[in-house]
Amino acid sequence: MKILTGRFLNSSVLEQEQVSHFSDNLFNEVVSQDPKGFAVAPAVEQELSVEQVNPEKFIQARSMSARSQFLTPYTEQQLSEFELYLIGENAGYALTPEKDLVNLFNNSDVSGAGAEALIDAISKGVKTLSCFSGFLCSYYVKFGFIETARRKWDDRFAPDSWDFRRYGCPDVVDMVYKGDRNINRLRYQVVGARNIDQRRPQAKPQQYSIMNLSIS
Repeated sequence: MKILTGRFLNSSVLEQEQVSHFSDNLFNEVVSQDPKGFAVAPAVEQELSVEQVNPEKFIQARSMSARSQFLTPYTEQQLSEFELYLIGENAGYALTPEKDLVNLFNNSDVSGAGAEALIDAISKGVKTLSCFSGFLCSYYVKFGFIETARRKWDDRFAPDSWDFRRYGCPDVVDMVYKGDRNINRLRYQVVGARNIDQRRPQAKPQQYSIMNLSIS
């Protein structure tokens, strides 16, 4: 990948042949496991709209992030080359022309919106992403991403205002998607049958059993 992001955007680094980005993905999600070993993300408490937006609207939503140092500050011009989506009003993500997932965030107060954004990106053909080791890397594994490469931290490329005391010097991990492209089945496995029922409390529980999620 030759994605120039964050503090890579300077004259000395522009001369490098290969440049990969730091973690572009951070949102407040807690994933646990049910007794069967499925990853269980928070249930989305309401139906969320998915809207493809222009760079200006995307940046406005992205700017609300409390951890902006985890998000590469793409400019409007750069983002104009990407597919930009908002999930609800303040969660979203971007896909590069190569289907690399960047700038995934959940700045909303809707629990589970980040998981829905990731599932939507998978439905749109995401192929790769890069993230910091630790929580984010483990989180993406639960959705079907696998690690393909790992690079040691380099202070030269540290994001602006990086909190070394709080976040340390994590590895940069490249990942590729090898999971399920059947979104109904993926959502069932990740969100969990119980949480799917909670999303639609007016419906009969049996309507959301695994047999009725079109998993052929």
